[in-house]
Amino acid sequence: MMRTILLLYLLLLPLLSFAQGKIGYAYDAAGNRVKREVVLPVRQTKSRQHAAKPASPKLSDQLTGHTVTITPDPTTGTVRVRLSRLSASDRCTVAAYTSQGAEVYAASPTTNDGDVDLRVDLSRQPAGVYLLRITVNDHTSTWKITRK
Repeated sequence: MMRTILLLYLLLLPLLSFAQGKIGYAYDAAGNRVKREVVLPVRQTKSRQHAAKPASPKLSDQLTGHTVTITPDPTTGTVRVRLSRLSASDRCTVAAYTSQGAEVYAASPTTNDGDVDLRVDLSRQPAGVYLLRITVNDHTSTWKITRK
């Protein structure tokens, strides 16, 4: 009996160790799930690996045909928000809120048919989690930003 349990444990151990990924979800303003990501850990090889400087994390998504790119997250002060393919007729707002709902940043960028590049300054705010809400033509995308 003990041998059977030990054999079963040894057979199931590799399956359990490979299933250590994380699942992340993204939701729209109405609370509908719009994206699901499975993040799998990178296996380390036994050979020596050179530690390269990690690139700044970049978040990217589509919002009604416009590409939204946010770098870096987590931040120590300034977050760069880039909106592509905006036309002069597009209505756009970018706002940052505390977790209690207080607005700490707001902008309504204008463009002449091109890209918009904004710098959201959170350097005067305390460390914590902030919500970045981007609205383009009545379509809203909300992002969680961590200030270190």
